Amino acid sequence: MVISVFFTDANAQRRIARSGPLFTFELQLNGNYAMNDAFGETVDIPNSPDLTDQLNYAMKWGKGFGVETTVGFGQKRSNRLFLGLEYNNMMNGTNSQIPFFVFSVDTPKTVYHIYTASFGYQYLFGADCRNKQTIQFGFTGSMLASPDDSKITFDNAFRFGFMIGTGYEVVLDKNHNVGMTLGFRYHLANFFNSDNGPNNLNDGDDPDPLFGPGFKRFIGFLGVHLGVKFYTGVKRNR
Repeated sequence: MVISVFFTDANAQRRIARSGPLFTFELQLNGNYAMNDAFGETVDIPNSPDLTDQLNYAMKWGKGFGVETTVGFGQKRSNRLFLGLEYNNMMNGTNSQIPFFVFSVDTPKTVYHIYTASFGYQYLFGADCRNKQTIQFGFTGSMLASPDDSKITFDNAFRFGFMIGTGYEVVLDKNHNVGMTLGFRYHLANFFNSDNGPNNLNDGDDPDPLFGPGFKRFIGFLGVHLGVKFYTGVKRNR
Protein backbone atom coordinates (compact mmCIF):
# COMPACT_ATOMS: atom_id res chain seq x y z
CA MET A 1 0.00 0.00 0.00
CA VAL A 2 2.76 2.44 0.97
CA ILE A 3 4.79 1.45 -2.11
CA SER A 4 1.75 2.00 -4.32
CA VAL A 5 1.18 5.49 -2.90
CA PHE A 6 4.87 6.32 -3.33
CA PHE A 7 4.89 5.44 -7.03
CA THR A 8 1.57 7.21 -7.58
CA ASP A 9 3.00 10.43 -6.10
CA ALA A 10 6.21 10.07 -8.11
CA ASN A 11 4.26 9.67 -11.34
CA ALA A 12 2.14 12.69 -10.47
CA GLN A 13 5.26 14.77 -9.90
CA ARG A 14 6.63 13.74 -13.28
CA ARG A 15 3.35 14.63 -14.97
CA ILE A 16 3.43 18.18 -13.61
CA ALA A 17 7.20 18.67 -14.00
CA ARG A 18 8.16 22.01 -15.47
CA SER A 19 10.38 22.78 -18.40
CA GLY A 20 13.35 25.05 -18.02
CA PRO A 21 12.66 28.76 -18.64
CA LEU A 22 12.55 30.03 -22.20
CA PHE A 23 13.82 33.50 -21.30
CA THR A 24 15.45 34.90 -18.17
CA PHE A 25 16.36 38.44 -17.16
CA GLU A 26 18.73 39.09 -14.24
CA LEU A 27 19.78 42.19 -12.29
CA GLN A 28 23.21 41.86 -10.64
CA LEU A 29 25.38 43.65 -8.08
CA ASN A 30 29.09 42.93 -8.50
CA GLY A 31 32.16 42.90 -6.29
CA ASN A 32 35.56 42.46 -7.97
CA TYR A 33 39.20 41.78 -7.17
CA ALA A 34 41.92 42.69 -9.68
CA MET A 35 44.02 39.90 -11.21
CA ASN A 36 46.97 39.43 -13.56
CA ASP A 37 48.82 42.66 -14.42
CA ALA A 38 45.83 44.76 -13.41
CA PHE A 39 46.56 44.10 -9.72
CA GLY A 40 48.85 46.35 -7.72
CA GLU A 41 49.43 47.28 -4.10
CA THR A 42 49.18 50.86 -2.88
CA VAL A 43 52.95 51.14 -3.24
CA ASP A 44 52.52 50.46 -6.98
CA ILE A 45 50.56 53.68 -7.51
CA PRO A 46 52.96 56.05 -9.29
CA ASN A 47 53.86 59.36 -7.66
CA SER A 48 54.41 61.12 -10.98
CA PRO A 49 53.01 61.04 -14.51
CA ASP A 50 56.15 59.21 -15.70
CA LEU A 51 54.88 55.65 -16.29
CA THR A 52 57.86 54.19 -18.15
CA ASP A 53 58.59 51.77 -15.30
CA GLN A 54 54.95 50.98 -14.43
CA LEU A 55 54.64 47.16 -14.48
CA ASN A 56 50.96 46.96 -13.55
CA TYR A 57 47.85 49.12 -13.47
CA ALA A 58 47.64 49.28 -9.65
CA MET A 59 44.00 48.23 -9.47
CA LYS A 60 42.80 46.39 -6.39
CA TRP A 61 39.10 46.33 -5.47
CA GLY A 62 36.03 47.16 -7.46
CA LYS A 63 32.26 47.05 -7.60
CA GLY A 64 29.55 47.48 -10.16
CA PHE A 65 26.25 46.29 -11.53
CA GLY A 66 24.95 44.53 -14.59
CA VAL A 67 22.09 42.87 -16.42
CA GLU A 68 22.05 39.50 -18.14
CA THR A 69 19.44 37.85 -20.30
CA THR A 70 19.35 34.26 -21.56
CA VAL A 71 17.32 32.23 -24.03
CA GLY A 72 17.03 28.46 -23.74
CA PHE A 73 16.83 25.80 -26.41
CA GLY A 74 16.69 22.02 -26.52
CA GLN A 75 14.20 19.65 -24.91
CA LYS A 76 14.90 20.74 -21.33
CA ARG A 77 16.18 24.21 -22.26
CA SER A 78 19.40 23.43 -20.41
CA ASN A 79 21.43 24.84 -23.29
CA ARG A 80 21.30 28.61 -23.31
CA LEU A 81 22.70 31.67 -25.03
CA PHE A 82 23.36 34.71 -22.87
CA LEU A 83 23.88 38.43 -23.44
CA GLY A 84 25.23 40.62 -20.65
CA LEU A 85 25.93 44.31 -20.03
CA GLU A 86 27.79 45.59 -16.99
CA TYR A 87 29.68 48.48 -15.47
CA ASN A 88 32.54 48.00 -13.00
CA ASN A 89 34.57 50.61 -11.14
CA MET A 90 38.07 49.42 -10.17
CA MET A 91 40.21 51.44 -7.78
CA ASN A 92 43.08 51.54 -5.34
CA GLY A 93 44.18 54.11 -2.78
CA THR A 94 45.32 54.60 0.78
CA ASN A 95 41.84 53.80 2.14
CA SER A 96 40.72 51.20 -0.43
CA GLN A 97 41.76 48.03 1.35
CA ILE A 98 38.21 47.25 2.54
CA PRO A 99 36.55 45.49 -0.38
CA PHE A 100 33.49 46.82 -2.18
CA PHE A 101 32.51 49.53 0.34
CA VAL A 102 34.84 52.44 -0.50
CA PHE A 103 33.24 55.00 -2.81
CA SER A 104 35.71 57.88 -2.53
CA VAL A 105 39.39 56.95 -2.57
CA ASP A 106 42.11 59.04 -0.90
CA THR A 107 44.99 60.17 -3.10
CA PRO A 108 47.29 58.98 -4.48
CA LYS A 109 44.86 56.67 -6.20
CA THR A 110 44.00 54.79 -9.36
CA VAL A 111 40.44 54.73 -10.70
CA TYR A 112 39.13 52.84 -13.74
CA HIS A 113 35.71 52.66 -15.38
CA ILE A 114 35.08 49.42 -17.31
CA TYR A 115 31.98 49.01 -19.49
CA THR A 116 31.53 45.46 -20.80
CA ALA A 117 29.22 43.63 -23.18
CA SER A 118 29.38 39.82 -23.20
CA PHE A 119 27.87 37.10 -25.37
CA GLY A 120 28.24 33.35 -25.07
CA TYR A 121 26.98 29.92 -24.08
CA GLN A 122 25.56 28.78 -20.75
CA TYR A 123 24.62 25.33 -19.51
CA LEU A 124 21.91 25.17 -16.84
CA PHE A 125 22.01 22.09 -14.60
CA GLY A 126 18.58 21.25 -13.18
CA ALA A 127 16.83 23.58 -15.60
CA ASP A 128 13.42 22.25 -14.54
CA CYS A 129 14.24 22.21 -10.80
CA ARG A 130 13.90 24.73 -8.01
CA ASN A 131 17.67 24.74 -7.41
CA LYS A 132 19.83 25.26 -10.49
CA GLN A 133 23.55 25.57 -11.24
CA THR A 134 25.17 27.22 -14.24
CA ILE A 135 28.47 27.26 -16.06
CA GLN A 136 29.15 29.69 -18.88
CA PHE A 137 31.76 30.96 -21.31
CA GLY A 138 31.56 34.10 -23.38
CA PHE A 139 33.43 36.65 -25.44
CA THR A 140 33.56 40.22 -24.23
CA GLY A 141 34.08 43.72 -25.54
CA SER A 142 35.13 46.30 -22.95
CA MET A 143 35.60 50.04 -22.95
CA LEU A 144 38.20 51.08 -20.36
CA ALA A 145 38.47 54.67 -19.18
CA SER A 146 40.29 56.56 -16.44
CA PRO A 147 39.30 59.94 -14.95
CA ASP A 148 41.73 62.85 -14.78
CA ASP A 149 42.32 62.50 -11.03
CA SER A 150 43.66 58.93 -11.40
CA LYS A 151 47.45 58.59 -11.23
CA ILE A 152 47.33 56.37 -14.33
CA THR A 153 45.39 57.96 -17.18
CA PHE A 154 44.91 57.13 -20.85
CA ASP A 155 42.54 57.75 -23.72
CA ASN A 156 39.47 55.53 -23.80
CA ALA A 157 40.48 52.04 -24.99
CA PHE A 158 38.31 49.27 -26.44
CA ARG A 159 39.49 45.70 -25.86
CA PHE A 160 38.22 42.19 -26.71
CA GLY A 161 38.48 39.38 -24.19
CA PHE A 162 36.62 36.49 -22.62
CA MET A 163 34.90 35.49 -19.42
CA ILE A 164 34.11 32.21 -17.65
CA GLY A 165 31.64 31.87 -14.83
CA THR A 166 29.60 29.63 -12.61
CA GLY A 167 26.59 30.22 -10.43
CA TYR A 168 23.84 28.90 -8.21
CA GLU A 169 20.22 29.99 -8.23
CA VAL A 170 17.11 29.11 -6.28
CA VAL A 171 13.51 29.72 -7.34
CA LEU A 172 11.54 31.71 -4.77
CA ASP A 173 7.90 31.15 -5.79
CA LYS A 174 5.77 28.15 -6.67
CA ASN A 175 5.09 29.42 -10.19
CA HIS A 176 8.82 29.62 -11.00
CA ASN A 177 8.77 33.30 -11.91
CA VAL A 178 11.48 34.76 -9.64
CA GLY A 179 14.77 33.51 -8.24
CA MET A 180 17.87 34.63 -6.33
CA THR A 181 21.36 34.02 -7.71
CA LEU A 182 24.94 33.85 -6.48
CA GLY A 183 27.66 33.73 -9.11
CA PHE A 184 31.41 33.88 -9.67
CA ARG A 185 33.13 35.17 -12.79
CA TYR A 186 36.65 35.60 -14.14
CA HIS A 187 37.06 38.22 -16.85
CA LEU A 188 40.19 38.83 -18.92
CA ALA A 189 39.42 42.10 -20.67
CA ASN A 190 42.27 42.40 -23.19
CA PHE A 191 43.08 38.85 -24.26
CA PHE A 192 42.71 39.36 -28.02
CA ASN A 193 44.02 42.84 -28.76
CA SER A 194 46.36 45.45 -27.33
CA ASP A 195 48.01 48.67 -28.40
CA ASN A 196 50.76 51.09 -27.46
CA GLY A 197 51.38 54.76 -28.12
CA PRO A 198 51.04 58.25 -26.66
CA ASN A 199 48.21 58.58 -24.11
CA ASN A 200 47.39 54.91 -24.71
CA LEU A 201 46.47 52.07 -22.37
CA ASN A 202 49.87 50.67 -23.41
CA ASP A 203 49.00 47.05 -22.73
CA GLY A 204 50.97 45.65 -25.69
CA ASP A 205 54.41 44.08 -25.82
CA ASP A 206 56.06 46.97 -27.67
CA PRO A 207 59.71 47.07 -26.53
CA ASP A 208 59.80 50.89 -26.72
CA PRO A 209 60.32 51.96 -23.06
CA LEU A 210 58.27 55.12 -23.65
CA PHE A 211 55.11 53.04 -24.10
CA GLY A 212 54.95 50.39 -21.42
CA PRO A 213 57.28 47.88 -19.76
CA GLY A 214 57.94 45.77 -22.88
CA PHE A 215 55.49 42.91 -22.26
CA LYS A 216 51.76 42.50 -22.67
CA ARG A 217 49.95 43.48 -19.50
CA PHE A 218 46.81 41.37 -19.06
CA ILE A 219 43.89 43.10 -17.36
CA GLY A 220 41.80 40.58 -15.44
CA PHE A 221 39.52 40.54 -12.46
CA LEU A 222 37.68 37.94 -10.42
CA GLY A 223 34.15 38.83 -9.40
CA VAL A 224 31.26 37.69 -7.26
CA HIS A 225 27.72 38.83 -7.91
CA LEU A 226 24.33 38.64 -6.25
CA GLY A 227 21.26 38.88 -8.38
CA VAL A 228 17.52 38.68 -8.82
CA LYS A 229 16.40 36.61 -11.81
CA PHE A 230 13.04 36.66 -13.57
CA TYR A 231 11.90 33.59 -15.53
CA THR A 232 9.45 33.52 -18.43
CA GLY A 233 8.20 30.73 -20.64
CA VAL A 234 8.24 28.09 -17.89
CA LYS A 235 5.54 25.55 -18.67
CA ARG A 236 4.25 22.39 -17.09
CA ASN A 237 4.83 19.16 -18.96
CA ARG A 238 1.73 17.12 -18.25
